[in-house]
Amino acid sequence: MQKLIGRKKRSVSFTSSSSSSISSAGQDQEQKYTKRLRSMQLSLTTSAELLAKSCQAFYLPTTKSVLYVRNNAIFIIQPCAMDATYMELKRILIVDDAPPRREVLLRLLQEKQYEVLEAATCEEALDVLRTEHVFLVLTETELPTKSGLFLLKTVKDSYPDIEVILITHNASSYNLLQALRLGAYDFIVRPIDTGEILYNAVDRAFGHMQLRTQNARLLKESENHNRFLRRSLKMMKALNLSTERLAAAMGIEELLMELLDSAMKEIQAKRGFLALFDKTSGELGLKAGEGIPTELCRLYASRIPAGLTTEIARRGKPLLVAGELPPKIAALATVAERENLLAAPGLLAAPLRLKERSIGVVILSGHPDACCFGEHDLHFLIQLSQHAALALEKTGIIHQLRRGKTLPPTNPGRKF
Repeated sequence: MQKLIGRKKRSVSFTSSSSSSISSAGQDQEQKYTKRLRSMQLSLTTSAELLAKSCQAFYLPTTKSVLYVRNNAIFIIQPCAMDATYMELKRILIVDDAPPRREVLLRLLQEKQYEVLEAATCEEALDVLRTEHVFLVLTETELPTKSGLFLLKTVKDSYPDIEVILITHNASSYNLLQALRLGAYDFIVRPIDTGEILYNAVDRAFGHMQLRTQNARLLKESENHNRFLRRSLKMMKALNLSTERLAAAMGIEELLMELLDSAMKEIQAKRGFLALFDKTSGELGLKAGEGIPTELCRLYASRIPAGLTTEIARRGKPLLVAGELPPKIAALATVAERENLLAAPGLLAAPLRLKERSIGVVILSGHPDACCFGEHDLHFLIQLSQHAALALEKTGIIHQLRRGKTLPPTNPGRKF
């Protein structure tokens, strides 16, 4: 681990402005890392307690996360919560082989509460960038071994999100054109008598980076929203087609197979089955299955042993598990269910209800690797189950009429 500090600074102190940003980002991650931190035998403090005083900060290059430590307390912020945090820290790397010039820039930037790292050569700067998270590089164009223009090109090739500002005594049009072609954000000509020119360039660079980050986040949100809308539209079309096929089914067996086939095809689950309660015994029996051994379907045709399936059917409520089963739910599943009926990860369940009475359940499990089960999948299964229940009722009525039975009145208490 590399310390998130400059060469002359041995700790990181957070001001109130950065505390609010880190606090809001950290609170979302707190529960996620509690178990992991317990295994490290360290206590997880709240972000408010952690940031009330100074703390040490470490950058973890492997996971690109930030780890804050105070005494025996540890707090981690992952990349998804780091944007605002790093923008508040505003870390800058100064590259100049002349210590007096570096001291001037260091003093000016520290007056504005910037976090500053230093390097004397191009090679040294690249070593820093490999281990530290830097947003902005201020580099002299004339360096001992390799020039600032070479550093600019290398940085933009390897770290395109880092902005580079060149500082030079030579304001020739050639150097300026080369810098712009290589992707420099700005070009400052010495002497830097006051910090006004420097501050203006640095502030604009950070503003540009923040705007770019916001645009990327909004673009990602828009893509996710569009993906969800496309998925929902596809589900609606599939539901309409499935409903038509259910309505066209002539027998109960055909209807049940159509229900399960439509659900499996659209949701792309690895395993699925449909179970119904027996009117006489009240036992739950497996009536249709896909991805399940034929022998098991026959074995459970009249009775499914007590376990997770019977508990879900008994409760008669929809269930969505996006990933692995929670411990309380997994504990209900028998060994036979885990090995033969259910696939991991993910589980969807929708009850079959007829005249306000639960008559069975449809359970799908094992989502594709690239896509977890979501609410749209559950809603599709619920809607499909409701249409299937209506089709079952219609099939039962037709069956009674064919046998010559008189149907009960729809509203016995109503008088005409």
